[in-house]
Amino acid sequence: NKSRDWDDIPVITAAEGLFPTDRATIAEAFGKGIFETYGSREVMLMAAECEAHQGLHVSMENILLELVVRDANGTRPARAGELGEVVVTDLHNFGAPFIRYLNGDSAVARAPERCACGRALSRLERVEGRTTDTLRDGAGRPVSGLFFGVLFAGLADRVREFQVVQRRDRAIDVNMVPTSSADDSLLELVRRHCRRFIPGVVLRAQLVPELNLDPSGKRRVVKVES
Repeated sequence: NKSRDWDDIPVITAAEGLFPTDRATIAEAFGKGIFETYGSREVMLMAAECEAHQGLHVSMENILLELVVRDANGTRPARAGELGEVVVTDLHNFGAPFIRYLNGDSAVARAPERCACGRALSRLERVEGRTTDTLRDGAGRPVSGLFFGVLFAGLADRVREFQVVQRRDRAIDVNMVPTSSADDSLLELVRRHCRRFIPGVVLRAQLVPELNLDPSGKRRVVKVES
């Protein structure tokens, strides 16, 4: 940003996954010293990015973190590059310990090799989000709900809010609150991208005046009916 007149300021992000577009915007304002972290209220900090930016180092001093895949053959450890469910054991909670606790998150495993920073802690490639945010295409293949975050980040000038719901029959409803810049091409653009990345499902995309909040008072932008 040409208007910037300050030195680089390190930024630590938390609470939500850091999209590439978010990282680029933050870097423009504060420099490239951006460090993504991953944690939860149950066990606090679980993993964090280092200066090498090659995945997130697991807080092995405090927790045991596993990534598992459940399929027709049972449960197995996730392979490098494979999406798995987060299983965590808290090593310091003596009052009410969590032992192999499935917290509902999903993440991608990274190969067990030493990071360029020199640390030997195990690493996550990335955190994908909640397990319930994983959609299925017509063949039953998993599709990360982060797809929609990336899609609508590029449509921020035309879509103010969105929510995606996959129904029990795998049909997908995409509801969007348009901005004043939205035009007639918006719906077909969204349908075209969804057909490419989530093939084989019935897709219903529509513009709505507003989106309702969940009973919790929050709004999940991507959810799958159980």
